Amino acid sequence: MIHKLYITILSLFIIAQSSKGEMPYNEIQAHGREIGGIDEAKLTNITYVDHFDFISSSAKFKTINLTPGHSIKYVCGNEALRNQGTVKMYPQNPITQTLDTAVRHQYDESIRNVLNNNDIFRSTNKLVYYFNHIESKNDYYLITYPKDTIITAKNPEEFSINIACEWHKMGPNGYPLFKWLEITFADVYPMPYGCGSVHNHIFVNYLPNTNEVKKEITATECVIRAEPSMIIGLICDENEDVDPPDCFQDVASAKKLEVSQYMDTNFKYMTVNTSFRLFKVPDNSIKDKIIFYCRCVVKSDKETEEREKKETAKISVISIPRYNCNFFHYLRTPGISTTEIELCRGEVHPGGSFYIRSRVDGPIKEYKHYNYESKFFPDIKEEGTALMFAGSNEKFRTIVNVSEYMAFSGFTIESHEYADGSIHMEFTYPENAIVVMKTPTHTLEYEVVIRDSNYKLKAFMGIAYIYIAPSDPYTYGCGAGDNGIFREERSQYTVTKSHTSHGETNVVICKVESQEMTPIGFYCPPNAILDPPDCFNSVFLASTGRVVPLSEVAPYARALSSRNLKILDFVMSKEIKEQEATRAAEVIECKCNTLQGDLLAAIKVGIGQPTDDHGRPRHS
Repeated sequence: MIHKLYITILSLFIIAQSSKGEMPYNEIQAHGREIGGIDEAKLTNITYVDHFDFISSSAKFKTINLTPGHSIKYVCGNEALRNQGTVKMYPQNPITQTLDTAVRHQYDESIRNVLNNNDIFRSTNKLVYYFNHIESKNDYYLITYPKDTIITAKNPEEFSINIACEWHKMGPNGYPLFKWLEITFADVYPMPYGCGSVHNHIFVNYLPNTNEVKKEITATECVIRAEPSMIIGLICDENEDVDPPDCFQDVASAKKLEVSQYMDTNFKYMTVNTSFRLFKVPDNSIKDKIIFYCRCVVKSDKETEEREKKETAKISVISIPRYNCNFFHYLRTPGISTTEIELCRGEVHPGGSFYIRSRVDGPIKEYKHYNYESKFFPDIKEEGTALMFAGSNEKFRTIVNVSEYMAFSGFTIESHEYADGSIHMEFTYPENAIVVMKTPTHTLEYEVVIRDSNYKLKAFMGIAYIYIAPSDPYTYGCGAGDNGIFREERSQYTVTKSHTSHGETNVVICKVESQEMTPIGFYCPPNAILDPPDCFNSVFLASTGRVVPLSEVAPYARALSSRNLKILDFVMSKEIKEQEATRAAEVIECKCNTLQGDLLAAIKVGIGQPTDDHGRPRHS
């Protein structure tokens, strides 16, 4: 996926006057003018400045839904209340952070779950402001939903901003009291991939502009590779036109295209408003090669010809299952220049492939009088190798075995030499293949160079950069097939032969310790059966053999899924880890069976105090 996104970020800092946490309306209105207008009739005051605010009959948990034009003034404590005890607000900075959704009646634990706002939502206007009175040390936050604001979220159906206020009265009889505020918003949209002429930060793929030289940006352009279930969008300034006007139901393309077949027609957010457009790629893969685009253009009258429209932003949507990189044709071109480089960049995702064609190493007849030869790096005879930046020094590349950086099952790298003097390399990534990255490096590099008879480098002629998209995370664990896609650190690991009705097969059994190894993964292929079916949400309890909910034995653990793996993630605070280290050991388990009921793999996860192979506490 290629993105060229530029945006100028304007920071706003506001300090206001207040009195004992209560802001006179005229001062609220004054600040409202600075941030786009505050309507007194649509302002809700949430104030906790007195002991009775915390012990009143009102619920500990309160939800307010903001619609465009509405605001909340939120006060957590004042100087007088702080003199009587400790006042804390969670998170400490609601401008950049929020709490995750509260677990009812577990507020003391819920306040630890802090999320970065930028990771869960974006908005075209700022939603949270801070005001303080330096002399009286009274402050408050203003949470506002300005009109014409667009909010995008990773999970729009469940998005909320959460703030908690805690007061702990001084003295031996004091104990913490909580008030939790959940703020929801009307009309929240999915966070898309894409770009626009304004507000590029609302897109998932947004990157801040680091170009310090080019201060004036005249257009924004991005290329999005369509993936199953991906949401893609375009946003234009309100003073611009979207072209075509019915984008994305109508698009521009080099060939006639029935674009509806590449869209989820049941997607309810197809048109947000005249300047913000969304569409969703169907859940199944796009097999065809497609390229289409929409754009933002400066408003013009009807007589303006198409060629005269000034483009301010453009989004191109592509689906190219196979990338082709043909150095062979380039190296045979008459009059080839040694000052030009043929560059190929591409991504390989599940269901896709990347193809490189070059020439066999040897003399280049076009440069016979210079006695030059071409060389492909690394040598195709060194199967499974690539060029990568090694270590922290990224100035030098080295030839490495790809298996040192990634583990895979089903993904293939093949190379061949043909009679016409060409060499071919093909990277094939089937839909059901598994690729995990052992390091943050995801890009393989291949080069074609020209050198003289003394092997001195004269020129780079071609460079191919191949980004391999991982299908799953690199986890501790095991799975059917013993395919090497997991970390090798395991407290127990066995592979035994088993005779079944379908012949001999390997049975993989492993054990990992939740105290030492997380996240944990388990692989069961599509033609086999998970037991329990909703592993790890439900697990076998080894001591009783019965199936229990994960929350019953490990309430702090999360059951997740990736493309091919079932994942168990243990997120424990320091206090919980200390408790677990002294808790009696227990083992939970998931299995993978054939359709006939024969065991293929089993994973055992140690809960509580780690044990050795005989079940004894490891540190006893």
